[in-house]
Amino acid sequence: MASPNSPLVEEDDGNAAVQLEEHHEREAAIALATTVQKFKYRKLAFYKPHPKQMAFHAMGAEKSERCFSAGNQQGKTVAGGAEMAMHLIGEYPDWWEGRRQERPGLWWVCGPSGAKVRDNPQLKLLGSRGRWGTGFIPRENIIGEPAMSKGTTGLVDFVEIKHQRGVSRLKFMSYDMDDVAFESDTVSGIWWDEEPSLKKYIAGLARMTVTNGICAITSTPLMGMSQVVRQFYPVPSNQNRGWIQAGLDDALHIPKDKHDEILQQYPSHERRARAEGFPSLGSGGVYSPPTDVIAIEPFKIPHHFARVIGLDLGGAGHPTAWVDLAFDRDAKTYYVTHAYRVVDPRISTHAAAIKARSNWIPIAWPHDAGISNRAGDGDTFAELYRKEGCVMLPSHAHFEDTGNAVEPGIAMMEDLFAQQRLRVFSHLSLWFEEYRLYHRKDGIIVKEFDDIMDATRYAIMMSRYARIQPGAATNFPQSAGMDYDPLGGI
Repeated sequence: MASPNSPLVEEDDGNAAVQLEEHHEREAAIALATTVQKFKYRKLAFYKPHPKQMAFHAMGAEKSERCFSAGNQQGKTVAGGAEMAMHLIGEYPDWWEGRRQERPGLWWVCGPSGAKVRDNPQLKLLGSRGRWGTGFIPRENIIGEPAMSKGTTGLVDFVEIKHQRGVSRLKFMSYDMDDVAFESDTVSGIWWDEEPSLKKYIAGLARMTVTNGICAITSTPLMGMSQVVRQFYPVPSNQNRGWIQAGLDDALHIPKDKHDEILQQYPSHERRARAEGFPSLGSGGVYSPPTDVIAIEPFKIPHHFARVIGLDLGGAGHPTAWVDLAFDRDAKTYYVTHAYRVVDPRISTHAAAIKARSNWIPIAWPHDAGISNRAGDGDTFAELYRKEGCVMLPSHAHFEDTGNAVEPGIAMMEDLFAQQRLRVFSHLSLWFEEYRLYHRKDGIIVKEFDDIMDATRYAIMMSRYARIQPGAATNFPQSAGMDYDPLGGI
């Protein structure tokens, strides 16, 4: 019998170690192949949404119509495809907080053209032709061979999907199809990958009347403030509609050091849509700086900062808006600290809101507030606000040379933005909403969603009349560059 220390035993032990290592390698290879195969044909199990995608899904529990507006490659189509697959098969992950589809049904997936439907939502759901099941719908849930369209090469017409409680049908459609195609069938839900025309959208909603169906749009809003976008943004037109926006900062898979490089790829007038997911503004936004250059974290306003409020009139369904502007004369820097926008015909409502903010800050107002009000009692709008106890300046907003043209005011604000001498408290969502929407078409400023922007311009134009809080210790005079007290007699 060989000794335990003999070369023979050492050689046997060595072979055993090699065999054990080879066995582990084979097991690892099998496990890896299994994982790869599972990922290949069970892609849905590996879907992990980022926060905005998660919010989009969760919103479905309360809103029957949702619009996920995001920039390029920021996960909107991925989210749409993953959710559609879940509804089709009736299976949901543990983290799911959205609506659940308990029964099988007919579902539409729609896009701008047959080719775009094939290359985007179809690919996300089914995978490529000949490799069906490599998309979000698992291979074992695809029943038979998909029926192909007679038009676009490679486009699926419809396919049957195994649902937990039966069989769902999935039909692919494009916006270049005749309107009649959207006026038939009863459907459980529709996924619009990129926005349709309002006519097709409404026709689609009609198909879900009896099913209380699920309607979702995923888009990069290059069509600007279209009729469909206006149903959701800036304010949803009814309580059943919800809006989710995602930009570069929300796309966690895109490194932050790549953001500037990505932005430079797009024309300036498309950057807000392609990078931030906000509606494209035709020939371009009025102001050029990105919002992160303008925004500043809120801070307590020092007593020596001068203050002025800018007011824009409303009425006839148009909102009244005002901003509170703080002026640091040392740094020659302006801060928008509060923004207000409310639709209400009663002057008393807006005056009360201003007085709740302050009863001593002077108020800059537009030229049309100096005309008689529509009630015909002879008082101007400025006088009516004054009677409500508001500290209205003696004359309408204007530059020192008495001019009040819009374009010089725009140029002034653009310069202040560029020098970072006009900053806005970062929590003022109404202000930033208007800033993003404020745009030109064919070189002309579009007079929509501009109330807070106008109020800001009035306040800055009249900042020479800004006032320091009474009783505050300061070396500054109450008004700079003036030959008279603008508040005299008020």
